[in-house]
Amino acid sequence: MAQIQPVEILTHKGKKIILRAPVGSDAEDVLKYISEVLRESEFFLTSSEEMTLTVEQEKAWIEGLLEKPRSLAIIAEYENQVVGILHFDSGHRKRIAHTGEFGMSLDSRFRDEGLGTAILKTFLAWATITPGIEKIYLKVHITNERAIALYRKCGFIQEGYFKNDLKYGENQYADSIFMSKFVKTISEK
Repeated sequence: MAQIQPVEILTHKGKKIILRAPVGSDAEDVLKYISEVLRESEFFLTSSEEMTLTVEQEKAWIEGLLEKPRSLAIIAEYENQVVGILHFDSGHRKRIAHTGEFGMSLDSRFRDEGLGTAILKTFLAWATITPGIEKIYLKVHITNERAIALYRKCGFIQEGYFKNDLKYGENQYADSIFMSKFVKTISEK
């Protein structure tokens, strides 16, 4: 996993947040955070019932990222608690190695404070200078207006639409949109 230098930011409400790469010893805190956000929001691919990772498995996953030079994880930490996460993986085949997908989440108590923007801008700065990464993308629920606004503000465009992409239950579906951003100029052919 690529590393970023820890960054200290202040939210709009004056809370001091540290943005940094996770380490194996963060596994328990990361799992606790993920379990909490999965319970509070429907905007995730994984349901709370599916979250069955052990601390050892999460630690192995975090440490395994170190073997992937074009992958990145960022955690946002407030008073030694994880309050946000971004994870990026680049394409694993030669023809898509210049692209990568990311996802991010925030603790609901820290929304509308500029933290999402700070995490995303930290990620974009890293992607822009990382060799081989040209395009980043994600899928987002069509009803997640707050996230869509953040991505648009940071230069992402909508490329596609997925009708009934997610199924929550019998006859309960949600649509998604595909958004992307080029972080390097690609010559037109």
